[in-house]
Amino acid sequence: MHDKEKILKAFINNFILQNSQERSFVELSNAKKRGKFTNRLNHKWDSILKMQHLTKIDKTTDNQEDIQKKLKIKDDELVYIISNYDEVDDRIISFKDVFPVIYSRGLGTILINTNGDKIFLDTEQDQGPADRFIGEIKVAKN
Repeated sequence: MHDKEKILKAFINNFILQNSQERSFVELSNAKKRGKFTNRLNHKWDSILKMQHLTKIDKTTDNQEDIQKKLKIKDDELVYIISNYDEVDDRIISFKDVFPVIYSRGLGTILINTNGDKIFLDTEQDQGPADRFIGEIKVAKN
């Protein structure tokens, strides 16, 4: 079983700006405050995420197969979900089972691999297709 807190801490350390890390952890760890964080996924995601670690997905390669290739993630690989969709938020589900549920629905969602070093961000759809990003932390190898 994967530890949600461990995944969250790694995600926050890797992808959340330093000045937002503590608040983000408190919000994501508390069911009553979680909506504050997920709401920022809709409107202010670029003000809390370390954008230097994110790559915007080109609209011409914006599909499940290409996104999986770029993330180097398998269908049955588990991901932790931070989402405006209650049916999947705060759960650990296989990529293949959650991606079709959240993809292109219009509200902010982040899929995080269990190491917390790869993410898929689907932002809120405003006009036209939503912006989507892949994030990866490159670990230096000795």
